[in-house]
Amino acid sequence: MQLTAIIPLVGLAYLFHKTQWMPEILPYEWIAQGTEKGARLIRKLGINVHGEQFVRLAVEIAAAYATVKVLMPLRVIVSVWLTPWFARIFIVPFLGLFRRKKPVSTAPPPSNKP
Repeated sequence: MQLTAIIPLVGLAYLFHKTQWMPEILPYEWIAQGTEKGARLIRKLGINVHGEQFVRLAVEIAAAYATVKVLMPLRVIVSVWLTPWFARIFIVPFLGLFRRKKPVSTAPPPSNKP
């Protein structure tokens, strides 16, 4: 998954949980899909919630998932816009760790005398 999906997903799920508000005009298919994923994630992370709290948390994650899917065009634009910055800050220095260094020569420089 990419950063433009993970960061909003976590942020929106937290926002929906803390404010107890969720957008109401999200596609039903995505909410259903997100509820399955949310329930699986809650179990996988071992979060200890039961009954109504479990359902509420799963639906909040589902709403965040659906919202992130709705925001896909904006996420693509942000990804393209941030790519040069991300590469310059993270990728180029990382790749520099694997470049060969030129060997230092101890021989005297060649003379230009004929």
